[in-house]
Amino acid sequence: MMFRSLIVAGLAAIGAISHAFAQEAIPRTQDGHPNFQGYWSNAFLTPLERIEGATSLVVTDAEAETLVEGIIVTRGAEKFDPGAAFPEARQLAKVQGGWRTSQVIDPPNGKLPLTQEALAIRNAFPRSEARATDNPEDRAVSERCLAGPSRAPILSPVEGMYNQIVQTPAYLVFLADHYAELRAIGIGAQPRPADLVSWAGDSTAKWEGDTLVVETTHARAEEMVRRGGVLVGPQSRVIEHFQLISSDELLYQFTIEDPAIYNLPWTAEYSFTRTNSPVYEFACHEGNYGFANILLGSREVERHAAVAASLKKPKPKAKSRGKR
Repeated sequence: MMFRSLIVAGLAAIGAISHAFAQEAIPRTQDGHPNFQGYWSNAFLTPLERIEGATSLVVTDAEAETLVEGIIVTRGAEKFDPGAAFPEARQLAKVQGGWRTSQVIDPPNGKLPLTQEALAIRNAFPRSEARATDNPEDRAVSERCLAGPSRAPILSPVEGMYNQIVQTPAYLVFLADHYAELRAIGIGAQPRPADLVSWAGDSTAKWEGDTLVVETTHARAEEMVRRGGVLVGPQSRVIEHFQLISSDELLYQFTIEDPAIYNLPWTAEYSFTRTNSPVYEFACHEGNYGFANILLGSREVERHAAVAASLKKPKPKAKSRGKR
């Protein structure tokens, strides 16, 4: 009995040492919370919804390689050429060592549980090039440099995949290099009044152990449809979880609740990977030349169409003169 007690005590001591070592492996701030500060990449090819043909959430190395080849062929090999600007985006998302076939983990089928009304909104949403061009307000809010990928939820972009996090006891500040959008999340802050909204919505955060939980409400209605077909409306509630798995892996998970848009709450997750690549200046539309030219080009197209229509009109017949 005494020998067994010594073994149990020894195992407990080893477990305590291992736990302490694991805790030390995660960088922490002076106030003891996990330290998220630094540069992070969310570069991967895994889409929000389950890859067509994939039957499970996690796949083997060989299966992942086959799926990546299919994605590259489908999307256009020239866009994901190894010599392109972002060669990192040539693999699936990797979460705690496993290759993922979708960011959505619940529902288990990896699909968004959109209502019929939400599907209609998504299907009617025009691509950027098909948007109206009568006024600047007709264009996408991201194209107008008003909101970008830092909004809740943080969706993996095709380009601009580097991000910076700055953390203080009172704030977590998230900066995505695409659109250079800065999102400041108050830790322990109270929600703002419902009529005081911003393009990024109202985000407040609290610590639950070593996980930072962020709740975002009051999204603006100007553009409900986000990347990947995600819909976020004024009544939506987005709950994000930031958790350090190791010093180089930041697990990001979000849940969206909105009975008007989704048949049930759904959850997605992926991991940010620490990188040494800093966030460079992103000028969006420098001088707004591109934006102005979109509208000027549309007016020119309309002018040409008007001229062509006038040329097609039959000319009025000349009145014949009567004989004297």
